[in-house]
Amino acid sequence: FDTAADGVIGGKNRDATRTILDDMVLLGLDRLTGGERAFVRCTSEVLTEKLVTVLAPETTVLEIPESVKQSAHLMDACRDLQSAGFQLALVDYIPDQSSHPLLEVVSYIKADITQLDAAGFQRLRECVAGKPITLIASKVDSQELHSKARSEGFTLFQGFYFCYPELILTAKVPSNRLFHLEILRQLQTDPLNIRKIGPLVMRDASLVLRLLRLVNSPICAVRQEVTSIE
Repeated sequence: FDTAADGVIGGKNRDATRTILDDMVLLGLDRLTGGERAFVRCTSEVLTEKLVTVLAPETTVLEIPESVKQSAHLMDACRDLQSAGFQLALVDYIPDQSSHPLLEVVSYIKADITQLDAAGFQRLRECVAGKPITLIASKVDSQELHSKARSEGFTLFQGFYFCYPELILTAKVPSNRLFHLEILRQLQTDPLNIRKIGPLVMRDASLVLRLLRLVNSPICAVRQEVTSIE
């Protein structure tokens, strides 16, 4: 499962970024992937601000486009995410004479095999020699390209030769803004009265679903599943 079919998570619209991540939490990536890893393409902002920590690290690979501007802040964020259990992938990588800094932390390299010549394949093999990095071939749109990728050392493949992207259609649970305003009002009280807030949350199915998904996600690190709103 790869989110890159419809673009990169991040970009200029932060609301859109949060909406996509919210959808992933609500749907549950495990339901879409059957327990296999999901490859989620990200921008540097999404990585450095740790927005992806709402996703399950054991089933999420964070894709980083090769064009992302490198910085010490980004490298630190990648190391932190790696320590949290996420795997990282360098995407659209075309090897040159210099070593890419992300090769220190990534577990995968995804390369467009239609953009590589014999020298490019050789440089790519040299880049991963002795490193625990798996090569993924993208743009594998024919049996010929699949055979070529296998012969060049790739072990994972993506392209129209296997399947075409599928749209996932689902209806969102509508939210009730009036309840939200009352919840905000109650949150301002001191001391906080959980017994008043709980019933308000439970009147909004959308909020109940989001809250339970979030509190049981890796970001909260709760050992036992939470099933009670209160």
